[in-house]
Amino acid sequence: MRKNDWWDAFGMEGFLQIFECHKKDLEGIFGKFKEYKSFGEIMQVEYDRWMHSDEESVKKLEKIIKQRKGKLTIDDWIVCMQSHGIPADKISEIVKAPVPMNLYYEISQRQERTAKATELILYNTTHLPETDNMYYKDHNLMNFDATIVEVFQNVSQKNIPNILILD
Repeated sequence: MRKNDWWDAFGMEGFLQIFECHKKDLEGIFGKFKEYKSFGEIMQVEYDRWMHSDEESVKKLEKIIKQRKGKLTIDDWIVCMQSHGIPADKISEIVKAPVPMNLYYEISQRQERTAKATELILYNTTHLPETDNMYYKDHNLMNFDATIVEVFQNVSQKNIPNILILD
């Protein structure tokens, strides 16, 4: 929004009005949205954080540049991009050096090495009704009535039948 001077034209109030218009447009698909009174405050806080995060990230980069005497390693580039959220072209501009040719290849190689295996499904619950998370409706609720729908053997505890599914 800053790049196109939209922020100067609309400001936070205009930005929030755009959200309201989107909300009205999406009502036809998702139904009426609940009123969220603190939405504007949250957006303002997040915007302020976003505005100052760039400055903080650049300070971290400048500290690394100083420590490395102006010469960043491939690891430094990756840390600045992934941990500090600085785009490669911004790093290049500050360091006054081209983006390393193998930077994106190295990032993808590291991601492949750390990729997690798909999670093992221990219990088949597809035949059960969807869970009603009562805690999120009333986190103070301590007593309720329920019926046991099914009992599973706990595979992580020597198949002891101690996992209860309630209605």
